[in-house]
Amino acid sequence: SAHLAGFSLFGPEGEPNPAARIVDAVDTGAVDVAIVWGPVAGYFAKRAKSPLEITSVRPAAFAGIPFAFDITAAVSKNKPSLRAQIDQVLERECPAIRALLAEYSVPLEPEEKTPCASLQP
Repeated sequence: SAHLAGFSLFGPEGEPNPAARIVDAVDTGAVDVAIVWGPVAGYFAKRAKSPLEITSVRPAAFAGIPFAFDITAAVSKNKPSLRAQIDQVLERECPAIRALLAEYSVPLEPEEKTPCASLQP
């Protein structure tokens, strides 16, 4: 029979990070599988005592509930120069950002365009 365990994302102050507890539950064998936001899962899985496999949830949505999310930055419409600066930094630092994501085994969804496309020769 199937078993399901819930984890609160809120805990008393001073307790370990809730996401760390979820990944630790997989690491210790308390649960077999956990669904955790990719960057958090990768970060804590890298520190696990035993090797853990990180992969994207498939399908990316189930019963109308999405399991894959884009990350974005919001900038006031009144600050177009700030938006341009952020875009420039993200473009310039794209290889470093992708390397960091790979270092922490963050699962990535296929992109519409080539990552760091403007930096390609």
